[in-house]
Amino acid sequence: MKRVALLLIAVFCLGLAAGAIADEPSAFDIAKRSLERDEGKDKVESVRMVIVTSSGKTKERTFVLKKLYDPSGNMQLIRFSEPAKYKNYGFLALQHKGKDDDRWMFMARQKKTVRIEAGNQNDAFMQSDMNYYDMSDHEAEDQTHELKGMAVVDGFECWIISSVPKDKDVEYSRIESWIRKDNFVAVRMKIYDEKDRLLKEGTVRKLEQVDGFWVVMELHLANVQKGTSTTLIMEEVKHNTGQDASEFTLQKLENP
Repeated sequence: MKRVALLLIAVFCLGLAAGAIADEPSAFDIAKRSLERDEGKDKVESVRMVIVTSSGKTKERTFVLKKLYDPSGNMQLIRFSEPAKYKNYGFLALQHKGKDDDRWMFMARQKKTVRIEAGNQNDAFMQSDMNYYDMSDHEAEDQTHELKGMAVVDGFECWIISSVPKDKDVEYSRIESWIRKDNFVAVRMKIYDEKDRLLKEGTVRKLEQVDGFWVVMELHLANVQKGTSTTLIMEEVKHNTGQDASEFTLQKLENP
């Protein structure tokens, strides 16, 4: 009789677990809500980038990132101020939902603008551990998503989502994201190379609400294969500053 009772309890518990999983949003919906979190109409961030080489040498960059959120596709302009040799260098990214994005890099010293083609999106961005794909916005539709499980990170429940880029030019085979259930912010990432070997690990070290919006104030990205790392530190963040599309053009990129 005891064995029958234990079996019934086990079946009941399994039923509860299955029901709990069934109640979770789909992997696609989780990814979409994470990628399309409300960040206002526009945003301006003053950013310090700290790069640590494999030998332990530290290099820093400072830049201002401006972003405009638009239903047809987000617009982003980055302008560097330090070090002096990269002053006025810029990066413009125009997202086009449902088709390829446009991306350009402006090198002020050479007075040259380079279009970032799909085949070059894996190139390092300003000698950091981030590439042009990392620095661009993405839609949930750009990847396939699978809910791998759940975990607790820093006391907060998270979904673990595995995302596979549909773009075959991307060097990543999959990206695992730990997405908080309370605010849909991805607070941890594991990125795998084309041979499905761990390539990069990302960790949100500081997360705050600014102007009522959740903002990643410090992001650490480590390349575990090269032994290098890059940290992005947001030193000032402003939302809804009144930007419009006229500020995100090639002319603006080339005329700082």
